[in-house]
Formats: sequence, C-alpha cells, structure tokens
Amino acid sequence: MKFLCQRIIACFLMCIITLVSMNTVNCHAGVIADYKRVKFMTPITKVDKENTIKLKDAVGITGVIASPRNIFDNSEAGYSSYITLKKVLDGKVIGDILLPYKSSLSCFDIQVSPNGKYVLFKLGTYGDIYDSFRIYIWNLSSNTVDQVTQSDLTYYPVSWSPSSKYIAYLEGGDMFGGEYGIAGIYRPLKLFVYDVEKKANRYIARGQSLRYFTWSGKDSIFYNQTAAEHARTENDPSDKSLHLQGKQNIYETFVVDGATKLLISGAKIQIVSDDRSKVLFLNSHNPDQENTKDNDENDTPTSYRYLCLFDTLLKKTTKLEISGFEPSFAKFTKDNNQLIYCVSNYRNKTGTLTVMEYDFPSQRILEIAKVEEKDSEDFHDRAAFQPQFNVYWLSSDEKQLVFYSEHQGEKIGENRYLFPVKLNLVDITTKNVKIICEDVNNFSLTWGTLYK
Repeated sequence: MKFLCQRIIACFLMCIITLVSMNTVNCHAGVIADYKRVKFMTPITKVDKENTIKLKDAVGITGVIASPRNIFDNSEAGYSSYITLKKVLDGKVIGDILLPYKSSLSCFDIQVSPNGKYVLFKLGTYGDIYDSFRIYIWNLSSNTVDQVTQSDLTYYPVSWSPSSKYIAYLEGGDMFGGEYGIAGIYRPLKLFVYDVEKKANRYIARGQSLRYFTWSGKDSIFYNQTAAEHARTENDPSDKSLHLQGKQNIYETFVVDGATKLLISGAKIQIVSDDRSKVLFLNSHNPDQENTKDNDENDTPTSYRYLCLFDTLLKKTTKLEISGFEPSFAKFTKDNNQLIYCVSNYRNKTGTLTVMEYDFPSQRILEIAKVEEKDSEDFHDRAAFQPQFNVYWLSSDEKQLVFYSEHQGEKIGENRYLFPVKLNLVDITTKNVKIICEDVNNFSLTWGTLYK
C-alpha cells in the first residue's frame, strides 16, 4: 500500500510538472501573435550618419557590412528597429541602406547570401533554451522581405547554399539541438531546405544526429544520421530517438531532385569542397589501421576520434594530423590543395584566434596570422564572457579573410561592461591584420559579398 501511494504521488507530481512545462512552451508559442504584428517598411537610402556603420580602415576591400540596430524611446521614428547595410567598393563607401521595421522582437544572425543579392536574418526572443525565432529574407533588388518559416524554430543552425538558391535550417529541438526538453516533451529535429526563388520549403531528413550539416557547391547537402534514423519518414509519430542508437553515417542529398545516398559509414561530417570531390570528416576508426587489432580498441558508437579526408573521385580516405580543428570556419582553396582553418582558445584573460593553412601535398601546417582580444577581467569560468570570434569570408583570390571579434571591455557600473565589437581583415600574403570597423555595445557586425 505504501509503495502504491508513493507511485500515485509521483504520477501526480509528474502531471503537474508536465502541465507547467506545456504552459511554458505555450508561453513561448504565444510570441506567434507578435510575429503577425511585425511590419517592414520601405528601405531608406538617405541615411543619417549616426545610423550607419563607421569605417576605420577599408582600403582595398570590397563587400557589404551589416548590423542590426534598436531604437529606444523614439516613437517619432515610426519604427522600433532596423538593419543597416554599408556597401564598400575598393575601399570607398558607395551606399548606405536601412531596412526599418516595427517589432518588439530582436534581430540577429544576419547572413548576406554568397551572391550578395539577399540578406537572411532572424527575428525572435531571448531568455532560455526554448525561446524561438523565425527566418526572413530581404531581397536587395526588389527591396521586399519574405518570411521563410511560418512556425517557431529554436535550434540555431541556418546556412546559405554556395549558389544562393537555397537555405537549410533545422526545425524542432531546443537551442542545443536536444529533442527531449522539459518533462521529456519530444520535439524531433527535422532538416528542411527553402527554395529562395520558388519560396517553398522541402523536407530532407529527421533525427537527433542532424545537429550539423554542410553544403557543397553542387547544391547538395551533407548531414549525419544513424541507419535507423534514415529509415524514418517525416511524419512518423513514434518517439524513438532514444532507441535509435548506433554509429552515425554521412548522407548526401541533391536538392534539385531529392536523390539521397549513403556516402561514409561511421563518420561525422565537417566540411565539403565546392566541387564535392573532397569531404572532411571525423572517423570512428583509424583508416591507417583497417586490418589491425588496435583499430577496434575503445571504439564505440559515439567515438569519432580521427580527422580524415575522403576523396570522392579516388574513393580514398586519408587521416590528417591536425589538432584543434573547428568546423565553424574551414574552407578548401579552389584547387583543393590547401585547407584554410581557424583555431581559437582562451587563457589569462586573452582570447586568441589563429588562422592556419594545411597543405595536402606536403602535409605541412602553416600559421598565417594570429589575433588577440583581451578582457578587462578574467572570466575563465564563464564562457559567455570570453572573447568571441566568427570568421565570415575568404576572398575569391584567397588572399584576404574577414572575421568578427568581441570581448569584454571597460566596466561602467555594477556588473555592467562595454562590449567592443570589430570586423578585422587578415592579409594572407603579408600576414597583416587590420580593423575594418568597430563599435561598442552593438549586437554584431556581419560581412558579405557586394552585389553590384
């Protein structure tokens, strides 16, 4: 009887937790009404200097700088926020443009399309792991804005295809990509692709393994799934992800016709060359020890220890001796003979971004440049306050690289600090680094291709 009473009480408490959780989720879903009230206005081309991005040194560069801005206590403006773009051609400013809009939502993660014709951005809220956002596209030719997603998204990865024809994004999960949230509520991760011209979304795949994906220049998308996840359909109602364990595989889907194939078994995708002839991935086993006893020691379904290169033409896999590799920015050169990548770390109040080059023929690693950002205080236990870096762009001649940096600056009050942000340019030939522009307490600065 005592055991039965304990079970009843436990079930009662779980019901309460579930109801509270559903209420919490519904509160976030309640932001939907606010999305309906978002109003975009006619872009402004005659821009006040105070509303523009100020350049520090843009000599010899061509591109677009974008940034979100908020206006407080300024009802006369007729709008609450705007996105500002500055067009730079050979170091000279050739135009400023603002996209004003009315909304209480925050604008973030601005991405200029590779061809420079579109600007992707998110509107959403902040607070906890279930705060949501939706994706929008600003067409710079027609000066119109389209809403890409009609439902709320939570997990952050969104990316342009190199052709600028498509956008890939994930629906479901929390902001970390977990499918199980408060009280075990199941929100399956689903990969979709949006066709910019047709203004249509297409389902690609689903599964907990879909936390990272990448594009090739042939409009094919590479992603991870286990074999069991791959077998599931889009609307499979069953909650099976916890039971679909196994080694992850790399699949490739061609967006034009939906053709999908298994590319590599027991691997995690990292990046792909534009011509899709080279695939960089983490392997669950050492390809140099295929037929040795050591190959399977300590090998588990979640063990992906070896950074490898797969040649899709020669069907050959090679292990690479690269330490500290991060896929957030890595790019093959046009001839596929080198890999440009970045490594970041934090020590003694200083964040460091090191730009590296790996030469495949000689298997040598060259340090191209190193940049440091120093915090005003040591926050080694608080990752959110450590200097942040984000590499945006490698020029077509592969001689210039632009990246964003942010650090904690001067203290201006109790637990209040300035947060200087910068756009920096690395000259890969001379290894010189210069600041293109900088600002304080701005949300972010983004770099993209100039559409002429």
